[in-house]
Amino acid sequence: MNHKIQFNLKPLFSKLNKTNNLLFKTIFTNPRTYMFVFLFSVILSAICSWFWNTYSYYAVLPPVLISFLSVSVFTSSFYLGIYLLEWRKKNFLKRIKLINLTEYNVIFVIFLLNLTLSIMSILLNIALYNLYALIPIFGFRMALLSNIKPFIWVLYFFGIILFTFF
Repeated sequence: MNHKIQFNLKPLFSKLNKTNNLLFKTIFTNPRTYMFVFLFSVILSAICSWFWNTYSYYAVLPPVLISFLSVSVFTSSFYLGIYLLEWRKKNFLKRIKLINLTEYNVIFVIFLLNLTLSIMSILLNIALYNLYALIPIFGFRMALLSNIKPFIWVLYFFGIILFTFF
């Protein structure tokens, strides 16, 4: 007897795509997402960097700078947690179950959403750091980010993926 086990992944990806479209549309159409995740993390990162650079006896080294740029991982996770609590109060999660989506799909898409928001915010923080370096009041040096080797950036983004997962 030659029995082949066949996996039909089309329904799984169909549900995942439906969940992805629903949650991404819900999050990215809300203006609070942009204010809290992007604006708040940029301001918090700039203030931390400026205070460290102004009032600390120690120089800003690349690992310290990367930690300041990574503040957005906390803000995006915190925002999504608050948003999930709002969904619970509005019975949004029950409506998701009514359209036959499993909680595993929702959890996986929320992880992808958190990862997307975190990486977008980190890239925004890095771009704005380069602008801060041009302003004399901040006193940043442009060479800090250029001292970081490419494999460190790969490890950094791998760490961000693990950090958003856990």
